[in-house]
Amino acid sequence: MQIEFPSYEFQWRESAGVRMIRDPLRRRYVAITPEEWVRQHLLRYMLETCGYPASRMSVEKKLTLNGMTRRADAVVYDREVHPWMVLECKAPEIALNQAVLDQAAGYNTVLKAPYLAVCNGTELLLAQVDVLNGQRRFLQHWPNWPEAPSW
Repeated sequence: MQIEFPSYEFQWRESAGVRMIRDPLRRRYVAITPEEWVRQHLLRYMLETCGYPASRMSVEKKLTLNGMTRRADAVVYDREVHPWMVLECKAPEIALNQAVLDQAAGYNTVLKAPYLAVCNGTELLLAQVDVLNGQRRFLQHWPNWPEAPSW
């Protein structure tokens, strides 16, 4: 589905010639890359438009997948602090295809969240996942936090 982010005010600074954006969840400035631009907009959208609580979000969540350390772009946790949604962000020029969805699904083999979201700034794929059998159902709207999956 298509997504259009509202206009947000961000805090900016430059350090050693690198433009940086303040990440409110990590509470620090990070280098702005095309992927980071998408992540910051998606997080603000989830916080301000969808009402997801910042206290239940983690950015660059470290995990081990097939013996290798990986990082999910962001993870949203439910009220019991179980992974609830895995977010994968890509630069706007990256097409949202099966490989991108498989990357998020791979992280989810470890995290076992009932929702996946993949975004490149203009397109958004939202899926509800049955973690017991790996089935996915694509959604047309953001799930309310924390909406229980209905399988």
